[in-house]
Amino acid sequence: MSEFAKMLVENDCVITEGSKSLSGGGNTEIYVDLRRSMGDPLLYACIRAEMISLLTEVGSTFDSIAGSGTAAVMAFDIAMRLARPFSFVRQNTKSHGTMMKVEGYVGPESRVLVIDDVLTTGNTVLWMANHLEALHMKVVAALVSVDRRTGMRRSLDDRIQVVSACTMDDILTEMATCRPA
Repeated sequence: MSEFAKMLVENDCVITEGSKSLSGGGNTEIYVDLRRSMGDPLLYACIRAEMISLLTEVGSTFDSIAGSGTAAVMAFDIAMRLARPFSFVRQNTKSHGTMMKVEGYVGPESRVLVIDDVLTTGNTVLWMANHLEALHMKVVAALVSVDRRTGMRRSLDDRIQVVSACTMDDILTEMATCRPA
């Protein structure tokens, strides 16, 4: 059983009330919302520690870290703790300032680890990879908190190594064991 899944379920990061829209399209009755962890320093620290522990599976293939949206908070935090350069991939280009899609570190030939919260379609990981690779950066791995196991991971694995803290199956198993009798 996944301790990570247990932590998410026990701390109300898994929402089962009503259908929720997914960013990649479609709906789900089981929504994982890691933003809920950001208000609880101890829970956030546990999630961050678990994510950092998974980096042994990635190995030393990366020299910088990138993130987008809410997952950029965790990505930035991990990058700073590991003393690695950080890139923020904007969802929308701003109409002021540098007007760049990628802010922060932009190192040509850099090998990048992208961090995302939930892998459903893989579109966010691929979208970040496309923007980073347009700047001659190479995305070598993706670290995600939850892999919904929609089958998209196989197509990503051909291009980008994917490591996840838990799967949707782990969450479902944990939910079944936590239900009151």
